[in-house]
Amino acid sequence: MAWRRAARLGPLGAGVAALWGGECAPESAYGEMPRRSRTWTPTMAALGPPRVHRIVITGGPCAGKTTAMAKLQARLTDMGFTVYVVPELATLTITGGAAPGTMNRAKFVAWETAILRAQMDLEDCFAEIASHCSGDLHSVLLCDRGTMDVLAYVG
Repeated sequence: MAWRRAARLGPLGAGVAALWGGECAPESAYGEMPRRSRTWTPTMAALGPPRVHRIVITGGPCAGKTTAMAKLQARLTDMGFTVYVVPELATLTITGGAAPGTMNRAKFVAWETAILRAQMDLEDCFAEIASHCSGDLHSVLLCDRGTMDVLAYVG
């Protein structure tokens, strides 16, 4: 039965189910996140010493990445992780004025290459900040898309 509830959550089904304690959340998963009375301690021996974990949320436009990231951020914070959200640079440059749809192939590849380098640098900077600022807690980088997503557009 749990697999059916996981399927209703879409592609994140099993991963989201694990965050809710091994079972899928009820229909409230689309609204308010259910709260648990027992808090899991992320410093348990199974996780080892505090470190930076990375989770990349990927998908096409309007796939629910932002919604999933907000729910994951809330749940991971409730679980005791320090959470850092890494923005997607392509969107930042487009809202800042770049118009990749009007570029010829060479300019588009150059733009994507620059985005790839900058995205990797940004993720590394966030990882460094997380490792220095999280103290004795495990931290999580939630990345809006990953560096490999560029291959989907440049090929």
